Order: sequence, then structure tokens, then C-alpha cells
Amino acid sequence: MRFPYFEATIEVPGGTSGGPVFDQKGRVVGLNCRGWDFRGAEHEDAPLSYMVPIEHLLELPVDPFLVPPSSWEADQIPAEKKGQRQLTVRELGLFGHVVFDPPVR
Repeated sequence: MRFPYFEATIEVPGGTSGGPVFDQKGRVVGLNCRGWDFRGAEHEDAPLSYMVPIEHLLELPVDPFLVPPSSWEADQIPAEKKGQRQLTVRELGLFGHVVFDPPVR
């Protein structure tokens, strides 16, 4: 895998890749990136999954999305960041495009 990850024995249903992983207090601590379904195999009833810790997600570069230049969303991006090829997930949170609770810094 490209990113640091942790391995878990949580059963992760198909189609939930990219979904949040919560801790016991309901905080997002990671993202599901891979689950294995061993039904009918020798490891049945021994789920295996991989999650990326949230701190690595925050620094993940993402390609910019189309934002109308005269929109509220475009006004939230500082001038020095406008027109960049990529922004990080952390920056998207700081600019109000992704909401984190508590807010990212």
C-alpha cells in the first residue's frame, strides 16, 4: 500500500472503501482502504481490513475541483493558493470545503 496503514480484524463490507473508521468516542481516526471477505475460504470468520490513519489523509494532495470564481467557496481559498494544481485535505478543511469536528489546524 502507498500510505502508512494499520491492520485490523474489523469486518468491512464491500463498497465502503474510503469510509470513516471511528474510535470508541465517535471520532474519525482513519479511513477504510481495504477489506477482505474470506467467506467460503480457509480463513472464514477471520476478517481482515486495512485503514489509513487520519493524520496521513490530511496531508493527501487532491486535484482541484471546479469552483466558480465568483462563488463563496472560491472566496475561501487564499489568493496564494488559487490556481494551484493540488491542495491537501487539510487545506480543504481550513478553507471550509471539508468540515472537521474539531476543526483542523
